[in-house]
Amino acid sequence: MSMLETADLRLVYGNGRAIVNGMSLYLPKGKVYSIIGPNGCGKSTLLRALSRQLKPDRGQVLLEGKNLFRTPPKEAARKLSFLAQGQEKVEMKVKDLVGYGRTPYRSLGQPRPTREDQTIVAWAMEATSVAAMAERDVATLSGGERQRVWIAMALAQRPEMLLLDEPTTYLDICHQMEVLELLQHLNREYGMTILMVLHDMNQACQFSDEIIVMKAGAIHAQGEPRQVMTPELLQEVFQVRALVNEDGDSGKPFCRIQGKITG
Repeated sequence: MSMLETADLRLVYGNGRAIVNGMSLYLPKGKVYSIIGPNGCGKSTLLRALSRQLKPDRGQVLLEGKNLFRTPPKEAARKLSFLAQGQEKVEMKVKDLVGYGRTPYRSLGQPRPTREDQTIVAWAMEATSVAAMAERDVATLSGGERQRVWIAMALAQRPEMLLLDEPTTYLDICHQMEVLELLQHLNREYGMTILMVLHDMNQACQFSDEIIVMKAGAIHAQGEPRQVMTPELLQEVFQVRALVNEDGDSGKPFCRIQGKITG
């Protein structure tokens, strides 16, 4: 069964220019997916539509077979959690920010967290290794620590699918790996479907079950990393010359860029 899918999806900006046009996408449950592609190809725009942030100009986004934009917001938030790019520094305790993830489960007459809320918030902080920071101010944390806290907040929604727009942006390589390993753990341990936009194609190969390659608002290729990542694709989509070898430890493709295509 699909977790998310689109049918003839068209997304436009205010000037009427189509960023995504006629896209059909099918994402079964339980996998880690990465979207890669050149700047301006529509990656983040697509993620906004899939997370109910941008209404399609045409076509549908289906969440478990139901129209996402006809699904009540709280019901959708219990299935999908979305983390945008570059979260702001907020001045509040870690445990309080993570607690905001329980909002879709609270009624207007229930402002205080329940015992269940407290249990789930504690679980989310443990799962992301931020429990020891519960009383600290989020603004005092490092970039990697803050990103884990925001992911903990998303987990507190108890979603079936987590969508992330460039979750490693502004992080050093150590913290990038930390975040990606955490996302892989959430998929393997809890069966959570992960969809993320990444810039680093080798990280996409290493941490994804499937890669979605976009070009000019359309899907150019989708499949397992070893099927998708070829020198021919890198030339067609990214305009670069590259060697693609198999990593000896993981068996995943490793791309070595040799130069850009000229002329």
